[in-house]
Amino acid sequence: MTSSFRNTRFSNEILPSSRAIIIQSKKTRNLLRRIIHMSVFPEIIRHIPQRDYGIEGLTVRVDHTSTGTVYFVSAEKEVHFPEHAHAEQWTIVVSGKCLLTMDGATRTYQQGDTYVIPGNKKHQITLCAGYAEVDYVDDPCDGEA
Repeated sequence: MTSSFRNTRFSNEILPSSRAIIIQSKKTRNLLRRIIHMSVFPEIIRHIPQRDYGIEGLTVRVDHTSTGTVYFVSAEKEVHFPEHAHAEQWTIVVSGKCLLTMDGATRTYQQGDTYVIPGNKKHQITLCAGYAEVDYVDDPCDGEA
């Protein structure tokens, strides 16, 4: 590994130049990307219980409040959700990109973007590999009693 003399972004932190490295091996870079992706959310979030949707590569942590439900979603590989509808949803994209289709129009959202899906509005979405988002859904039970 070769030292770099510039600041490097790493998991939302700037590393001092003395700690920055250049990874030569493609296999090591891919492994590092997976490790960073798995920890895209801070430790305090990783303690929230996961919900298993039976979709390989998808991690969803769910926190119910008295007024709605917060989802912390990450996709290790591309995940497609076919057309569906639910309560109103507000989303902020934490990393990566997604393709959201509503009313026949497809839009791409990426890190830092936000969007709202109106309640009971049919839509479909594709999460690209390396994607993470935080959702607030205006349904405290999310269909669960």
